[in-house]
Amino acid sequence: MIIQFKIFEKVTNKDLTMDKYVVLDFYESDVTEAPPQLVNYVQSNVGKIVNTIKSGGEVVVRFDNVVNNLLNLAREFNKYGITADGKYLYVKSVEANEIKYIGDNKEELEIKLNADKYNL
Repeated sequence: MIIQFKIFEKVTNKDLTMDKYVVLDFYESDVTEAPPQLVNYVQSNVGKIVNTIKSGGEVVVRFDNVVNNLLNLAREFNKYGITADGKYLYVKSVEANEIKYIGDNKEELEIKLNADKYNL
């Protein structure tokens, strides 16, 4: 299966549906005021849309397999919509303009992240 990356297209609110996988990009967001470790983690890992917020086209993105020190940092920070619950890290109120890539397949987004990492 080939995934469509929204590289040259703008991600719109209609693209934000449950169970889609996303890579976030917070360069124009106040989330950049969060601890750098958290921002770096959510921008370099694939998350999953687990909830939609009806007003304003915002979503909640969940990240799995998060190391404990980042979860603890998120619990302490708990600001700008980054929180932790159990073994998951959540970013709340994510808007379409804060999404770099979106797709149906997590593995293909991970491949794209690795390709970006090595400029392939």
